[in-house]
Amino acid sequence: PTSRCSSAASDVYKRQHLNDAEDDISFRHGTAEVVPETGFHIILANINRRVLLESMGLMKSKLAPDGHILISGILDQDESQIIKAAEVAGLKLQAKWQRLDWLAMRLSH
Repeated sequence: PTSRCSSAASDVYKRQHLNDAEDDISFRHGTAEVVPETGFHIILANINRRVLLESMGLMKSKLAPDGHILISGILDQDESQIIKAAEVAGLKLQAKWQRLDWLAMRLSH
């Protein structure tokens, strides 16, 4: 991992402790393969397009039936590819937010 990734992971653990949320929030640094559990109600993913496209089906398999995947850090030019990969994985776009050239999306079953 780069120092930027290590710094972000460190910040998440620090905030988790400050908010007394160690038992309420599960955080993993890595790809979806590092997560053996399933049944998550919320999956947050702020990763690049290539990893999102490759991981869409695996993320869906980790999701509870009423769960949501929130993805961010998507360039608007990549929107159609991300939506198509989500649909192929059996996910539906529920909401989309845009700020300048960047998108965030909420997907679910």
